[in-house]
Amino acid sequence: MSTRRFIAIIGILLFPFSAAVSQDRPPPLNSDTIVGVWEAVSEDACLLYRMEINKNGESYLALVGAPKAYYRAVFRLVSSDIKEGKIKLHFHDISGKNAMTDLWIEGKGVWYGGEDGEIRGTIAGNDENEEKQPIRFMKGTWTRMLAELSKKAEETIKTKSIYL
Repeated sequence: MSTRRFIAIIGILLFPFSAAVSQDRPPPLNSDTIVGVWEAVSEDACLLYRMEINKNGESYLALVGAPKAYYRAVFRLVSSDIKEGKIKLHFHDISGKNAMTDLWIEGKGVWYGGEDGEIRGTIAGNDENEEKQPIRFMKGTWTRMLAELSKKAEETIKTKSIYL
């Protein structure tokens, strides 16, 4: 992972703390800036979500259960509504075998420029009025970095090395 990408991800993670100080707001997501890969981890860290939103052709959402990917499901985007950063996405199970046949994601999205963005909102299954869980998608494959950071943290504890 490049240093620039790492710094961008750290900036996204720290954005809520700096937003109160800054008067500049990032532009809202739109149908062009939502295109790409988005990842999220459930609040209880048991599910990883990956959305692949395409400009043309079909778009998908996959979810994989932790800790050893025992649960896997793929959903196809069947409808979307994106206006002024407000996002509503409806996905339908492609296998027809899951108890959860539909997923709804609703929230607000911002674009930080380039390949960086964020969607904060809720996710609900089977019925859009079902109990909604908080969710935060960030653009890119940022979850891959977590494994690398975990190893670095382990090494830091073992060696008691600090780099500033």
